[in-house]
Amino acid sequence: MIRKAFLTTSTVIFFCAAAAVSGFGETGTLPGDIVAKGIQFGRKKKFEDARAKFDSSLANWQTHANARLYLQILDDVEHGVIKANAAVNIFKAVQNDFKASYKKAVKGLNKVARKNPGYYPAVLLTALSLHNMDKPDEAMATFDQAVGMANDSSLAFLMRGRFNSQLRETDKSLADFKKVVANSRYAAIGHFERGFFYCADQKYDKAIPDFEQAVKVYPDWGKSSVVLEAYHNRGVFRMQSQKFRLALADFNKAIEIDPKYVNSYFNKGLALRKLKKYSEAIKQFSICLEKKPDYPEAYYQRAATFKKRKMLDKAIADLQKALALRADNHQYRFELAERLYEKGRYKEAIADFAAVLIKAPNNYWAHYWTGYSYKYLGQKKAALASFRKFLALAPKQHRSQRVYAETEIRGLQK
Repeated sequence: MIRKAFLTTSTVIFFCAAAAVSGFGETGTLPGDIVAKGIQFGRKKKFEDARAKFDSSLANWQTHANARLYLQILDDVEHGVIKANAAVNIFKAVQNDFKASYKKAVKGLNKVARKNPGYYPAVLLTALSLHNMDKPDEAMATFDQAVGMANDSSLAFLMRGRFNSQLRETDKSLADFKKVVANSRYAAIGHFERGFFYCADQKYDKAIPDFEQAVKVYPDWGKSSVVLEAYHNRGVFRMQSQKFRLALADFNKAIEIDPKYVNSYFNKGLALRKLKKYSEAIKQFSICLEKKPDYPEAYYQRAATFKKRKMLDKAIADLQKALALRADNHQYRFELAERLYEKGRYKEAIADFAAVLIKAPNNYWAHYWTGYSYKYLGQKKAALASFRKFLALAPKQHRSQRVYAETEIRGLQK
């Protein structure tokens, strides 16, 4: 008898990262809090203290661009481009923005801009406040104004590029970032922001080279969750394209970035199983379960790998654990029933097939294997009923199994 396998689609897990980075600039302090402290110092005219905070904020990619802008303002005070009081008023306006007092922020920044015509950092900050006020058209016009004032400033292109990326203005955003990466001073953040933009479009093959360029300058950025996402999800796409060895390389990189991220071990196990490296696959699923014991899909996939090794008792144990965590999953229960059938535990198999049929009465394979289970238990009447239900439900494309069922019915009727 040829056995018809129950076909399933391989499960691959994507990772969706928040815009977060491993570690903090100061012990127990979030990167944004450090910037906020710098702004407080700036509004109090404590520029050296402010500079120290902004300098330390350059180490975090999320705060890097804004810190660059604030440092530009401090540099401009130092070089006499603007007066100290103008900088103080700018930081007061920025603090109002932080407090969601956007109208006050815009009013304060406009006042500085009127007294300092052509001073583009104040205009850029006005654009950011307008964006926070949910006025995208006014914000865009203001970003364009800032770029027009300083079209040789990578900082202006950087800030507009980030805004365009949020609007999903692909061509405009990429054009702005192209300007940024050409400037060595801003190249790292330009590459990283562009990589982040590519990640949002799931273009991981383009994102990763950008991240790699940025990490050469700021190695800690390579530990961020968005970089982990890029490697992990590229691995998933490579899995879907049957590029299993390349996928393994990406999952290994993701694990290197975050050894605690269980889904990379999980998908690595799937890739290894596709390469018929069953022992190594089992090891990866086991690591995954050590780190997350309540992960039913990992038990299920390890069970499927144990089956490849003909280790049916272990497969059964894992399927039972998966069901203990997700009792309503009919796929898990069907697989458990099949493994029990293969072990000759027919009564248990019948019970689980019956549980599947309660929720999915048209599952013809459950009827098929229930028929054989009853046959081997010597229960001819029940076996006949199951085989007949199979024939009534199974598509004609399953010609071989239909022939087997018809043959069993004739034999049971004798």
